[in-house]
Amino acid sequence: MLRRKPFLQSARHVRDGLDQHPSPRRRGRYDGHRGRHPRRRLGDGPARRGRRDVLHRRTYAVGIHPYQTVVSDSDGDGHPDLATADFGGAQVSILLNNGDGSFGAATALEVSEAPRALAAGDLDGDGTTDVLVSSLKGNSVALFQGSETGELTQFAELSATGAYDAAAADLDGDGVRDIAVANSSAGQVDVFKGACS
Repeated sequence: MLRRKPFLQSARHVRDGLDQHPSPRRRGRYDGHRGRHPRRRLGDGPARRGRRDVLHRRTYAVGIHPYQTVVSDSDGDGHPDLATADFGGAQVSILLNNGDGSFGAATALEVSEAPRALAAGDLDGDGTTDVLVSSLKGNSVALFQGSETGELTQFAELSATGAYDAAAADLDGDGVRDIAVANSSAGQVDVFKGACS
C-alpha cells in the first residue's frame, strides 16, 4: 500500500500567498496575502448583531483642565450625575442627569487652587450625596454637603499641605466617617478623625 507523503509548504509558497486555506480556527474574511484578517474599526461597515459599531458622543462644557470625574446621584433622583475636578479653574463642576442619560449645564463650585481629586458619597450619614475635594496647590480638603435638590454647600475645609488625594471612611468604628489625605509634599498620610460629623 502506497503512503502519501505529507505536503510540505515552502517558505516561498507561504510568502507568495499561495496557501489560500486559512486555519479553521480563524473566522472572517481572508486577505490571501499573509494569512491575516483585516481589522474592523468602529463605524466601518454594518453593525454585527448585538454590537454597535458607531459610538454617539455628546460633550458638556466644564472648567479648565478637568482632571478627574466621579459618578454619583447628587440630587437623589435615582439617576447618576457627574462631577469633575477642574484643576486649572479652581472649581468643581456638577452636571445633573436629565433622566435620559443627557446632562444639564454644569454648576460650578468654587474651591481652593488646583483641585485634583474627588470622592463622592453619603459622608455624613444624612442620606444625601456629599463631595470631598482635594486641592493640591490650595493645600486643603473641602467637604461639601449635599441636598435633595442636588445643591452642594461647603461644610468644612481642612488644612492639608500637598493634598493629592483623599478618602472618607469610619476608621475607628465609632459610627462617624474620618478623612485620610495623601500628603504629597511630606510623604505622609494625614488622618482627620470625625471630620465628616
